[in-house]
Amino acid sequence: MAFIITTTDIRSNCPTSLADPAIQALIDFVSQADTCLDSSVIPDPTQRLLKVYAVCHMLTMQSGGGVKSESDMDGESVTFANVFSKAGLGGSHYGSLLSMMPGDSCIAALLDNARRSFKVVNYS
Repeated sequence: MAFIITTTDIRSNCPTSLADPAIQALIDFVSQADTCLDSSVIPDPTQRLLKVYAVCHMLTMQSGGGVKSESDMDGESVTFANVFSKAGLGGSHYGSLLSMMPGDSCIAALLDNARRSFKVVNYS
């Protein structure tokens, strides 16, 4: 049986200001990979990480990527160009971690299908 993650799992692994129902919607989306993860005999601890990282990846991508600039206490700053300009799982640190784990293809297929559906809906 697939490992079930909660909003608490997400909040303890990645920063977000979204309300619990919005996080739960992402969890429900990622849970569509459960059949693939179970049939691939992915252990529960790995399923947990895969699903948490997938939700954190989507949260990161929704917020526009990662850190765009940093400043120290003296006012010195550095700005990063093209932060997370890669598409797909390479677009965030969470996605990159996920892509190195067994069972990543179950999550990647789910996210890739969602991306294709989105493009079709917005086709002009």
